Amino acid sequence: MVLKKLVLVCAIGLLAAGCAASSNQEAAEANDPLEPMNRFFFDFNQHLDRRAALPAATFYAANVPNGFRRTFRNFFGNLGGPVAVVNDVLQGQFQNADKASARFLINSTIGIGGLFDVATDWGYPERDRDFGETLGTYGVPQGPYLVLPFRGPTAVRDFGGNYVDGFFFRRSTT
Repeated sequence: MVLKKLVLVCAIGLLAAGCAASSNQEAAEANDPLEPMNRFFFDFNQHLDRRAALPAATFYAANVPNGFRRTFRNFFGNLGGPVAVVNDVLQGQFQNADKASARFLINSTIGIGGLFDVATDWGYPERDRDFGETLGTYGVPQGPYLVLPFRGPTAVRDFGGNYVDGFFFRRSTT
């Protein structure tokens, strides 16, 4: 059942990214075919950033000690470890998949559930991989430039790739 869902999500991601543009030349000629919408959401995001995100980030940085912030960052970064492993395998980068697996195992055990980044000191630095890159490995074009509300700029391929990564992330944490 889970395998069927995974195949379905991957297929949807490939189809969505493949529909981004019929060719690289078409996207290059159009440059920014969604420019009016992108400008609207860019302005919306800028306003939101100035009014909400910047004050919240400033408050967080001023009131949460650096050690705790690093621990939170380590923990949530470690949760993405299985996603990096899967994407390395899908890209045929098996040596990197081994390193990402070792990093995840070291930080999940010795690093106490990922709270501490022991693996970097042991020669296993973090290397983010996402499904958007995996799609690019297989020749899927990026598609048009897209600015999304609350998220910011991306390409259609990367947006679809993030959706698939989110599916893996939810599977690895449940």
